[in-house]
Order: sequence, then C-alpha cells, then structure tokens
Amino acid sequence: MTFEFRSNLDSGESRFFLTHASPNYDGDGKVSGLQGTVQDVTDRVRAERQLRDSEARYRSLVEKLPFCLHEIDLEGQLQSMNASGLA
Repeated sequence: MTFEFRSNLDSGESRFFLTHASPNYDGDGKVSGLQGTVQDVTDRVRAERQLRDSEARYRSLVEKLPFCLHEIDLEGQLQSMNASGLA
C-alpha cells in the first residue's frame, strides 16, 4: 500500500511523507507486522502547490486581458485562446 500524509512537527512545521508498506505474515498466514519505507516529500509537495498557484494566476490574467491572446503550435493549429479572442 502507498499513501501520502502530513505530519506536524513539535516545532509547528508541517512536513509531507510518502509511505510504501507491505504486510509481513506469520506461519499461519496472519499479518504479523508491516515492512516499508517513509520518504520526506515536503519539497515536492510545496513545489507542486506553488506551480498550481502560479498556473491559476496566469490563467486568470490571460482570461481578463482586454485583447485577444492565442497560442498556435508549430503546425499552425490553434491550441488556446482567451475570451477576448472569441468576442
């Protein structure tokens, strides 16, 4: 099983961890414990949040422009256009 969780340290700082775990079984086939790893992924989680926030600000800015802004790929196909371009 794999899951991510947040933990608050005694200092008040929040850290994010990625855990991979699998059960250990005894001779009767019953779970006797877990074996796995825990990795601090705080930097990745924070970078992903910053990227999402930045993309949202960019999208908002582009959509509110009073003039047409569009993106065309190298094949000449329209990839995106803001609302002013559709008016």
